[in-house]
Amino acid sequence: AQGYVAGAIGVCFAGDLIALFVFWEWMALCSTVLIWCGGTESSRRAGVRYGVLHLVGGAVLMLGIAGMMVRTGSVDIGALGLDHLDSWLILIAVLINVAAPPLNAWIADAYPESTISGTVILSACTTKTAVLALILMFPGTSMLIGIGLLMIFHGLMYALLESDMRRMLAYSI
Repeated sequence: AQGYVAGAIGVCFAGDLIALFVFWEWMALCSTVLIWCGGTESSRRAGVRYGVLHLVGGAVLMLGIAGMMVRTGSVDIGALGLDHLDSWLILIAVLINVAAPPLNAWIADAYPESTISGTVILSACTTKTAVLALILMFPGTSMLIGIGLLMIFHGLMYALLESDMRRMLAYSI
């Protein structure tokens, strides 16, 4: 759990996209282990699905960072416009971690399978670090307002239909 939180703090204080990527992937690895700590067969399967999804998101993020580095010669974290493929790749990778629909089923699938304390830690860090990345790299992007509203109503609807408290917490994130 401490390694996971350290990764989240690293993402928050990363000075460039390479450091952000390293801490982002460290978080994915540690969070997969946290899910596996649930100790059940379903937690093992959920951890594998979670890890694969975040591995794909990490690969998309690295492609975007590499494209940005080739195009601009810089890996500084700053406001990105959506006028180049590399910026879109970075946005897609961050939206995977922020659990924007339709790529949000991993939250309710994985978080409840962890230990109780693991669920709380996962709920507190993963999507919040992705939201910070959105704020830092895509400030003022009007498309994100619609995505945010969709996330609110989608999560609220599923949380209200849920009877398991841990799944309800996952949807409400």
